[in-house]
Amino acid sequence: MIDPTNALLAVCHNYGAKLTIMLEIAELWAFEDVKNGHFKHYLGYDPSNEIRQQLVEAICLGHDVQMHLHPQWLGGKWSGDGWKLNYDKYRFPLWEYDEMVEVLKRAKKYLEDLLRPHCAEYSCIGFRAGNWNTQPSVNYLRALKVAGFKSDTSVFKWGHVDTPSVYLDYRDAYSNVLPWYAADDINRTSRAGGIIEFPIYTEAVSLFRMLSLKRLLLTGKYLIEDRAIAHAVHAANSMGRRRSRGFLSNLNRLLQKRPHKLDFCKLTKWQMRQMIENIMIQYGSKEGGYPVPIVMIGHSKEPRPSKGLENFLEVISKSYSDSIRYATYTEMINDFSRMFPTCHTMPTNLQG
Repeated sequence: MIDPTNALLAVCHNYGAKLTIMLEIAELWAFEDVKNGHFKHYLGYDPSNEIRQQLVEAICLGHDVQMHLHPQWLGGKWSGDGWKLNYDKYRFPLWEYDEMVEVLKRAKKYLEDLLRPHCAEYSCIGFRAGNWNTQPSVNYLRALKVAGFKSDTSVFKWGHVDTPSVYLDYRDAYSNVLPWYAADDINRTSRAGGIIEFPIYTEAVSLFRMLSLKRLLLTGKYLIEDRAIAHAVHAANSMGRRRSRGFLSNLNRLLQKRPHKLDFCKLTKWQMRQMIENIMIQYGSKEGGYPVPIVMIGHSKEPRPSKGLENFLEVISKSYSDSIRYATYTEMINDFSRMFPTCHTMPTNLQG
């Protein structure tokens, strides 16, 4: 978490870019818990202290820190040779409404108490759900709003997962790039206002279009991690074994279009360049329009994440420096709120 994020911040500094750190708050709380004090002795340093210092430095340098939550870390315990996590409440939207609000308010207050002494304008107003779990979304969106959050950025159009640990269906999401207000259904716009959804930029492609040596090298790691989580959720919730899909069903899934996220950890420089080119073709053909927000993602746990980000920023600096500017998540939220009041949303035929 610490060294890779420092490297990401350094790359951003070199290119004049801004990074938004989506802090996994429950993990930090587990590190801070006095009952887990022997964890820092195991590491030889105090990770919670270094993370807090890193967040303060990021804010002071003009970057952003917003909220991310993997609920299994709440109450996590260090056993001496590993962490024991709580997988019985892995899917946050399935929690009781009041429980969601309480945790969100606590997390928001924690970050604002930490960072406002160093940046008076700081507010924790953006959220990303653990493992993209936002559905069922009625209480989830309501809890975010009541807790004081203005935006969510978990949706990626065309995404569809149905496992014991993850359920999401973003196939009918309003847009793959343009934000919208969501009140009851996170996929649909609401003229009554609600939470602003900033979707992660995706393109619908075949499985074969997604393949690259970089992605293939990571596939085994992802499969092992996902299966371990699914098994832990199964065991914690005493759920029966899911039926395996038949041959035709699996074949159909292989042939379906898949969401290709703009992810600097998984994509090659050339794939990222092509995606930016596609956005420019669709939205950059006329002058004088509204700025189109593009949400890119990455993860500090991936191998050499800063190299992927550096590759992307190099492409931007060489080919798109006159067309693309960098913004924090907070700046995007504030800009959208100002340009589009709660009774409106960005038109899908937007250009500029």
